[in-house]
Amino acid sequence: MFKIYKYVLPNGLIIIFNKDKYLKNSAVFNILYKVGSKDENFNKTGIAHLFEHLMFCGSKNITDYDHIVSNIGGINNAFTSQDYTNYYIELPNNKIETAFYTESDRMCNLNITKDKLDIQKKVVIEEFKQIYFDKPYGLSDSIILDMAYDKYQSYKWNVIGKNIDHIYSISIFDIKEWYKKYYNPNNAIISIVGNYDIHYIYELSYKWFNKIENNFFSNKKVVKKNINKKLNVVKKQYSKIINNTVYKIWNIDERLSKNFYMMHLFAELLSGDKSSKLYQSLVINKNMFLNIDAYIIESIDCGLFVIEGKIYNNIKLDHANIVISNEIINIIKNGFNNFEIKKVQNQTELRILFNQMNIIERAFELSLFEMMGNYELYNKEIDNYNQITSENICECAKKFIKDNNCSTLYYIKNE
Repeated sequence: MFKIYKYVLPNGLIIIFNKDKYLKNSAVFNILYKVGSKDENFNKTGIAHLFEHLMFCGSKNITDYDHIVSNIGGINNAFTSQDYTNYYIELPNNKIETAFYTESDRMCNLNITKDKLDIQKKVVIEEFKQIYFDKPYGLSDSIILDMAYDKYQSYKWNVIGKNIDHIYSISIFDIKEWYKKYYNPNNAIISIVGNYDIHYIYELSYKWFNKIENNFFSNKKVVKKNINKKLNVVKKQYSKIINNTVYKIWNIDERLSKNFYMMHLFAELLSGDKSSKLYQSLVINKNMFLNIDAYIIESIDCGLFVIEGKIYNNIKLDHANIVISNEIINIIKNGFNNFEIKKVQNQTELRILFNQMNIIERAFELSLFEMMGNYELYNKEIDNYNQITSENICECAKKFIKDNNCSTLYYIKNE
């Protein structure tokens, strides 16, 4: 259990502080903005990720952000998701005020110009090409999202954008409006992990952020899950892939629901390692698949449960699809024994504990859980998994693993 403090500045900025007395030299400053690709218009996507790049291009008082951070021995990075954009700095503990200074200047004084925008467009477009066109299975994630969500559901596109034309079309006006609307104190959460007195953190927060005005914008866009839909089977051909692949996709509940935790363990039970049920049956015993994997595409409002199977090229796609479905039905029917359940619970607990030891990950997740509802939920993650039984998992799987909640993608080699 971590001791965590929270306070809110008059302008709405939330501060989460984890005092870690064992940290002697390092600290982390994390700032999460409650805006991601789901807040874009479906006719113009990619702004959230492009704007993340522009945050490193200088502000009124800071011409070279990376130079300032590296000069004090710090490291920094950022990432964009469908739900949020996150920035962090790990730095020497006696330099924490530098993080307050740099992040406050970026929040209210970002120097946005057309030249900088044009440069970052080129960078992002190259990134787009590397992700989608240069990798054999690069397009699969984008196709999966497009299949699983309805036209106006804003989880339908990938974070980097639907296509290159959308990125090209983003104007300086679009960028400035995005900054004005979303990069405000009342739409941000700061989390700090370090060995400090709580009053010192409060003083720095007040000094550097309290004078920044907000625009009273409240970001409440919610994506509802898309269950009870028409059975959807799509074939896509791509010349660079080596083995044909079957993807089966089911829509599931929001991140903090009990069902999410159950489906997460279900994925681990199916394919967490080479002793898991799907791997043993379809890779080892039936020798139909080179590899099979079950996983969740995680988002705050709703998620996707995916089974991905790479098949030998002499196996017919329809047959492989049927075999996966039948195998899942049998697994749900027969359930899991206590050893299997305890094994994946222990593995999950170990993963969570390792993440908590990483102060960059801890700072980020404190902000994330606060965004999802309450930072205190961070301390309850292990219990949420350890309370689950085989019966819980199978009943939950029956709710989601059904034909009218399934999309299937055949990703095949173009001869």
